[in-house]
Amino acid sequence: MNTKEKKKAIELLAEAYPDAKPALKFASPYQLLVAVVLSAQCTDERVNKVTAELFKEHGMPEKMAELSQEELEKYIYSCGFYHNKAAHILSATNDILTRYGGEVPGTLEELRTLAGAAPCGYSSKGRYARPCPDGSGRRHTAPCGRSGRTAPPGPRHRGLRPNPVRANADRG
Repeated sequence: MNTKEKKKAIELLAEAYPDAKPALKFASPYQLLVAVVLSAQCTDERVNKVTAELFKEHGMPEKMAELSQEELEKYIYSCGFYHNKAAHILSATNDILTRYGGEVPGTLEELRTLAGAAPCGYSSKGRYARPCPDGSGRRHTAPCGRSGRTAPPGPRHRGLRPNPVRANADRG
C-alpha cells in the first residue's frame, strides 16, 4: 500500500467511524505513554482501572518521578509484569524530565530512546507519536519471518519438548 492509498484508507475509515476513540483513557501524551506501556499483556479495561487511580496523583512526569519503583509497582501490580513495567515507566519519566524538558517526544526517532516504548505509529488524531510496549514488534513480526531468524523456530521454541518416557522406550 503506497502513501496515497494509506491516506485514502484513513479518510474512508474516518468517514465510516466518525466517533471512533482509543480504548485507553488518557489526558496527555505522557499519560498515553504510561497507559500503552501498561497495556502489554493486559486488557485495556484493566489498564483504565489502574491508570484512573494512578493518574489521580501521578498523572504528570514530575509527580510520577516522586514515586519509588516499589510504590509504582503497588499501583500497577494487577497489570502483570509490574517489575519491568515500573522500571520502564520510571526510566522513561526520568528521560522525559531530563532530556526532553518534561514533554513526551513528538517524533518516532526520539520515542525510540525511551525505555519500554518502541514506535508503532501515530495516535488516532495523528498528532502525537504513539509508543508500543518494548519487544512487541519482535514478537508480532517473528511469525512473518522478520525476526532475523533464518529458519522457523524448532519444537523447543514452540513449547514442545520430547517425551522422556517415549525416548527411553525407543532405546529398548
